[in-house]
Order: sequence, then C-alpha cells, then structure tokens
Amino acid sequence: MNLLDQVDQADQQNQQQEQREQHSEFIQHLALLRKNLIIYLSGFVIVFILAVIYSEPLFRWIATPLLHLLPPTHHLTATQVTATVTVPIKLAFWVSLAVTMPMLFWQIWRFIFPALHQKEKYMLLPPLLLSLILFYTGISFAYFLVIPLLLHFFVSVIPQEVVMMADMNYYLSFIIRLAVICGLMFEIPVFIAGLIISEQLSIQQISSKRAYIILACFVIAMLLTPPDAISQFLLALPMWLLFELGLLLGYVFRYSRSSQKLS
Repeated sequence: MNLLDQVDQADQQNQQQEQREQHSEFIQHLALLRKNLIIYLSGFVIVFILAVIYSEPLFRWIATPLLHLLPPTHHLTATQVTATVTVPIKLAFWVSLAVTMPMLFWQIWRFIFPALHQKEKYMLLPPLLLSLILFYTGISFAYFLVIPLLLHFFVSVIPQEVVMMADMNYYLSFIIRLAVICGLMFEIPVFIAGLIISEQLSIQQISSKRAYIILACFVIAMLLTPPDAISQFLLALPMWLLFELGLLLGYVFRYSRSSQKLS
C-alpha cells in the first residue's frame, strides 16, 4: 500500500468517525427533546385534570364580568346537548395551556441552551422572559378592562323587549379570542425591538412612521371595541405605549451593544 492509499484510508476513517459522532450527537439531542416533551406533557396533563375537576368555579370566574351585568334571574344557557361536557373540557385545555406556558418555555430553553454561544444566550433569554410577561399582562388587560367594557356596551344596547340569553360555548370562545388577541397585542414591544436588534429596520426608520402607527392603533381599536370614544381610546393608548416601549428597548439594546464594542 502506497502513501496515497494510506492517506485516503485515513481520511475515510476520519470522515466515518465524524459521521458517527454527528449521528451520536443527533440521537442525544432527540433523546433530550423527548425527555423535555415528556416533562412538559406530564405537567400539562396534571394541570388539565385539575382544571377539569374545578371547571365549574373556573367557568363561574370567567363568566363573572357578564353575570354582574345581567339581572339575577338571567343565566348563561347551553344551546347544544354536548355543551355541558365540551365547554368544561375546552376551558380546562386553555387554562392548562396558559398555566403551563412558562414550563413550555423553560423546556424549550433547556433544549436550545447547550447549542448557544454565551453572546446568544445573553441576547435570547431577556426577550423570551419579556414576551412571556407581556403575554400574561395582555391577558389580564383583556379580562379586567377590555372584556368588561365590551360586555357593558353589548348589554346596554339590548332593547327592553329582548331578554339576553348568552350561550356558554359562544361566550367562552368570545373570552378566549379577546384574551389571545390582547396577549399577542402586548408582544408589540418584543416585535419592534426584534426588528431593531436584528437590524431589519433602524430606530429612525420606525420612528418616522410614528404618525401612521398611531393612526393604525386607533383604527384597530375602532374595529375591536364598541363605537364609543372611551373604549377606543383605552385600547389604542396601550398599543401606542407598547410601540414606544419597543423603540425604547431597541434603543437600549443597541446602545449597550455599541458600548461593549467600544470597550
């Protein structure tokens, strides 16, 4: 065997060794992913079972904003035979998803953490935590402010000859839809800051469109709220402030990163 054949054979052995190592690392990542999914699903199932058991007080709490506006003799109705079973399960699912969301984020972070550099860990962790906090803040904003305002308007415009008989399934879907919309709306700062940090847009470019963004906030608020100025203002103002918060976060991060480069 000449020298060239020995070199080729050594290269092939090295390539095979690298392939075996890559395959082994891939299997380890899959095992870690499987473990994280099992941990999360176990927690989700436990919370789901508890939510099903306590579905009645949970639904009573969800229905409180509407029940406070209706006369004592009025109640929510079930227009479908299966609603008394499907609605508690649906409520338990969404409650479980909301409660276990931090656990899901934590398992995802545990999975991607080993593959990140120190700089990437520093860049990704604060936005993940902030997005989680803002999402819960948006849900609270919907439940304590937006939903009562909307329900008050809907109840106030009922004609005297009409008796309001709200369907429990439709009401739950209405509450979930608004909660998700407001939760996503509160992610505006993370989205704006992400555009700035990733250098897709500069702070000056986004700031120059401020007038159009404020107008868009009021248009969206007009579409989502009753036709009164107070409700529209109460929804448009937080959206505008969230936009300004995103600009501030983007500016702070860019300034801190520039200071690190200079040092």
